[in-house]
Amino acid sequence: KALHKHLNFPSQQTHIMIGQATIRRDDPDYEALYVGNEILGGGGFGSILMKELREKRGLTYGVYSGLSPMQVEGPFIINLSTRNDQTEQSLALIRTNLQDFLRNGVTDEQVLEAKNNILGSFPLSTASNSNILAYLASMGFYNLPLDYLDSFNERISKVTAQQIKTAFNKHLNPNKMLTVTVGQGVSVAKNEKAKQ
Repeated sequence: KALHKHLNFPSQQTHIMIGQATIRRDDPDYEALYVGNEILGGGGFGSILMKELREKRGLTYGVYSGLSPMQVEGPFIINLSTRNDQTEQSLALIRTNLQDFLRNGVTDEQVLEAKNNILGSFPLSTASNSNILAYLASMGFYNLPLDYLDSFNERISKVTAQQIKTAFNKHLNPNKMLTVTVGQGVSVAKNEKAKQ
């Protein structure tokens, strides 16, 4: 069952986080979820959530989704900040877009663009000794294969639109997500407007 926890806080904006525990770092669906997240909300201005909430409706400066797998099941989280009186609209749009994403999947063009972004930025993430050391530490900590870095491009390149849809529907369920909002709340914002 989906849960919503709200904390009243005196601010002009409400911060929203929606999440659910998903996968361990060594889960075979990691690459499909990683590429899919790039499309949904991890890819900056080109992501679905950014286009729908910022570009089309101006509800937020930024909305992002992220996958944080660990040795145990780590969280998938969507987060943003919006005006107090736009909280309900923002929540509804996130839920609608997430449901559409799960129901309809993604296009081959979206997958290709996401993979190009990921593969294009990967060399920079291994450009320094400290970055390589961090990768090696992660490989040991999460028990990843020794060829993880060498095979990264190949694994990402093989991800398909169907794999993304299958993986997201397997690991995400909007009816089991936790929503946390911190701010004055919509009702408070409406009351303030009525007093003006």
